[in-house]
Amino acid sequence: MDHVRLSASELEFVELVGQQVALLGLPGIAGRTLALLLVAPRALALEEIAEILQVSRASVSINTRIGIATGIVDLQILPGDRRKYYRFSERAFENRLERVNRFVASADRLAAAGLQSLQSDNRAARERLTTLRGVVGILQAQVTDLTPKVLAYLSTRRTPA
Repeated sequence: MDHVRLSASELEFVELVGQQVALLGLPGIAGRTLALLLVAPRALALEEIAEILQVSRASVSINTRIGIATGIVDLQILPGDRRKYYRFSERAFENRLERVNRFVASADRLAAAGLQSLQSDNRAARERLTTLRGVVGILQAQVTDLTPKVLAYLSTRRTPA
């Protein structure tokens, strides 16, 4: 397989995504790994990802497993090749949208359960949980409204198989 070489601007993009992900409190290597797979011209082996990003194979292994678990990364096995390859999932955006929907719904259920668990005189906690339910309700309405629009847009971006 040809050695993947990224341009300086592509490598800069990978670094910028890593920095942005780190601002969210997540490992920058996770963002760098996902950005690399997003711009890579083909699926990459673990060793290739580690070499391009100048990080350990163990770090890449951890972050690709997280990517697979979250539906952003797909594992690819090539016939006759013992290595595993990783690529940005064709359904990454749909998978993330589905997870956002599930997260918002579960946040509302948790906030409701929290409210039910409170003692009647715990006003401060009641106020915080009520505020949380209000914020989650706004998010839920927006996500519910946007989901069909995003899915319709993504369906127009698919290339025929």
